[in-house]
Amino acid sequence: MKHQIAIITPAPDLVEAVVQHSMLRQAVARERVDFHLVNLRDFGEGNYRQTDD
Repeated sequence: MKHQIAIITPAPDLVEAVVQHSMLRQAVARERVDFHLVNLRDFGEGNYRQTDD
């Protein structure tokens, strides 16, 4: 059974680095887990894609 995990974050590069340099990398390589990263800033407002109030 393949688990699917969605992570919503303003720093997807940081989360990707953690996944690639941890034990999670083995789970991805063995196709046990599938990560879907969503960049919160894609939904931000204004020129700087602000995500806070």
